[in-house]
Amino acid sequence: AGDDELRRREQEKINILSHKYKKVCDVSGLPSKKERMSVAGYRKVKTKDELKKNQPAIASPRFLNKNDNLFKNAQNIKPLDGYEDIVVHGDPYSFIFKDSNGKESYVSFKEFSDILRSSPVYKGGDIRLISCETAAEGSVTAQALANELGVTVLAPTDIVGVYPDGEMFVGLTGEGRWVKIKPKKGV
Repeated sequence: AGDDELRRREQEKINILSHKYKKVCDVSGLPSKKERMSVAGYRKVKTKDELKKNQPAIASPRFLNKNDNLFKNAQNIKPLDGYEDIVVHGDPYSFIFKDSNGKESYVSFKEFSDILRSSPVYKGGDIRLISCETAAEGSVTAQALANELGVTVLAPTDIVGVYPDGEMFVGLTGEGRWVKIKPKKGV
């Protein structure tokens, strides 16, 4: 509307978020997706220096390669009463394991539930699934895991970022949310 100063400030916010998204993709080794770059709102970012200092890793408690930044950052996530934190790379349809060279292996919800059952980390309770887009619209991952294990799963609708201090965000602009998914019988 002719307000060049406002346009400049808003463009700067977009540039910071675009830079943050690129860094998140680089850190996690995931490809960027243009559909994630729409401007629907803004998450206030203080400075570019703060972004560099607190660069997040994309969302594993020990289902990550020890060289993965997320492995280090996940150690500082504050527990949520009533839930066991399970951190693993994921998407709407599967879980993703990365070897020390960054090579990805996709694991089905069935395979992952078997891994969880045999793991000393998981005690059999409700899960906060810290894994990208596992409760996104059209996703099957979190619901299938809830059904398979017979537990409630709290999962994100968008990308999960974990800062070095353990603070998390869902969605690059904060528009994502956590969804509680109850198991469905006979599915």
